[in-house]
Amino acid sequence: MKELSKGRLTPSDLSGQLDKYSSSIVRVLQELMKKRWVPRVRKGKRAYCSLTMRGDAAIKRYGKTK
Repeated sequence: MKELSKGRLTPSDLSGQLDKYSSSIVRVLQELMKKRWVPRVRKGKRAYCSLTMRGDAAIKRYGKTK
């Protein structure tokens, strides 16, 4: 989620930045969308994700990451 706080990214962008498989990223993004922390916006063939205000608040509340 911390990467999404920097701006809109595609799942492929996140996969490359975090060095994780795309399928894992998509699964996590789906869970975050259920919580309404991350929306998906389609632009042509690409889908971008970013944080909502709820997601930003969640980072501040739970985000004591390493």
